Amino acid sequence: MTSLTTGKTLLYETRGKGSTFRLIPTQPPKEEVSTWETGIFDGKKIIVLSTMIMTRKGKVDYLKGVGMISAGDGSTAYYNVKGVARGTKNFGENVTGEILYSRKCTGRLQMLNKVRATFQTIVDARGFRTKVWKNGMTESSSQ
Repeated sequence: MTSLTTGKTLLYETRGKGSTFRLIPTQPPKEEVSTWETGIFDGKKIIVLSTMIMTRKGKVDYLKGVGMISAGDGSTAYYNVKGVARGTKNFGENVTGEILYSRKCTGRLQMLNKVRATFQTIVDARGFRTKVWKNGMTESSSQ
């Protein structure tokens, strides 16, 4: 597999602990997916929660949503996420996209303030695993 992350810094990796799915009765139907994952950021355990709306267009799903990271010590980081999910063998998925962290990250997650990141989530028979890389850019203060 070719790396999408040349020149980027790995922020954290997580493993999925669970997910829920809900069909939204629109035309065409949309899918709401909520996940919870655990991992390590800056040497400490984190919990990552997210909810995304997925819209099928052709052979891919486009997703848009929100999430939060909790460090267990009261530190939090909220973010917006968007991306594309492409099917793989055996009903798996390769999900790639971008994350933009809020301006109000707290505590030891404060270093994520306004950070733009790239992510990849692999979904297969072993569950789901996510890697998040810092892009090296932060959101412009003029936005």
